[in-house]
Amino acid sequence: MHINIFQEDGDYSEVYDHFLNTFEKSSNNVPSHKVKQLFQQGKELITHGKIQRGIQKLEELISLDRHWLLVWITKGNAHLQLNQLQQALASFSQALSLNKSLPTIWERKGRILSELGEYPEALIAYNRAIDTNQASPAIWTGKGDIFYKVGKYQEALDAYEEALSLEKNFHSAWRGKANVLYRMRKYRLARIAYKRSKSL
Repeated sequence: MHINIFQEDGDYSEVYDHFLNTFEKSSNNVPSHKVKQLFQQGKELITHGKIQRGIQKLEELISLDRHWLLVWITKGNAHLQLNQLQQALASFSQALSLNKSLPTIWERKGRILSELGEYPEALIAYNRAIDTNQASPAIWTGKGDIFYKVGKYQEALDAYEEALSLEKNFHSAWRGKANVLYRMRKYRLARIAYKRSKSL
């Protein structure tokens, strides 16, 4: 199953400054120009569709030093483009080991775990995203989707409502709300939610 669960540019604004600040803190004293060169080469290859070659460049950088946050995020995104969920999960987990305050990456990890059927672990990831106090509608919707999949419909509805309190026109939350209301046999409210989701 192919999933497209990332927007690359959104991640860079969150972590790029941190990444640049760590160039001079390489545990192996790798010259910053070398690290930048390898990263740019890998990123350009990925951007031009040569994803596996780009990953290889990033792995070359990682072999020199494993402590580059943006590299792990870029590598995780590249693996997702190839639908390599386990490798993407490993990359995002490594990124989070370096900085645990990245709600976007916790959300991404949660979605991958959900796709793999690892629902308890996925829920933990979504809760960690929420704990950063930067929860987005996508995070609450993802949490709702997990509750829906395991049959906890009231918890799912509560999560979708949280998402909509943050963004009232968030399509995925309205769709999830419609589905869960239908399962709860609240058919009139489900029809209203379905109609709203289709209008967005």
